[in-house]
Amino acid sequence: MAKVNNGKLRGKVGNTVNRVFRGQEIVQSYPRTLEPRGQTVVENKLFGECAKMNSSIYRLIKDFALKSMDYSFSWETMALLKRNFFQRERQSNSLDWISVGEAENLAINKNVLIEDVLTGSPLIDFNEGKISILIPEHQEIEKHPLMKGVMSLEYSVSLIHYDINRKFAEVTHTINSGRNYLTEGLSEKIHEFQLVDDERSIKDGLLILCFGLRFFESSISYGYINSSELNPTAILGMWWKKDS
Repeated sequence: MAKVNNGKLRGKVGNTVNRVFRGQEIVQSYPRTLEPRGQTVVENKLFGECAKMNSSIYRLIKDFALKSMDYSFSWETMALLKRNFFQRERQSNSLDWISVGEAENLAINKNVLIEDVLTGSPLIDFNEGKISILIPEHQEIEKHPLMKGVMSLEYSVSLIHYDINRKFAEVTHTINSGRNYLTEGLSEKIHEFQLVDDERSIKDGLLILCFGLRFFESSISYGYINSSELNPTAILGMWWKKDS
């Protein structure tokens, strides 16, 4: 609504706006509100779905990484999800799980990498609804300069599942190896995660397999000594399946 101030009209009158600039009265057309077109609506919807998925899985990845990670990783996963799942040309359904190549061995905390400590990274096989993780034998553990005071370590594995229909992420499988002295190394071990069993039935959605190393000052100390500088964690693999 327009008002008169010092003999000059200011404000909206009909489809025009009256204002005073450097003592001069100016009349301008009122800006129109543009309704988003169909393509823009689709893009906005995909972005919203992507942001919701990323927020759900990032919360669990952050928890797995002991909250010792750079927040920028959230933007990295957001971009990865958008490229692979939330572009209009990639909305088709899939009959089988599809591996996301760029997410293989993706470091969550990049200050000290898993390969800086272990001489061989875990190997992954995904076949017939079963994920197998092979931990190679490590006769010796590389002692990074930041591992001063570390006497033992353990590895942890978590599988995160994002349910498309419920729009909800949760950890469905976990493994903790138990502590091993650095001088003893690690023996070869195979772990298996069944997607369908008596407890659960995972038939589609997004799967993220995380692997991390935890460090301790002794075999019976209460807390790990990981930090933002020393926290080797990574996504070993990511798979996507969308059924009709």
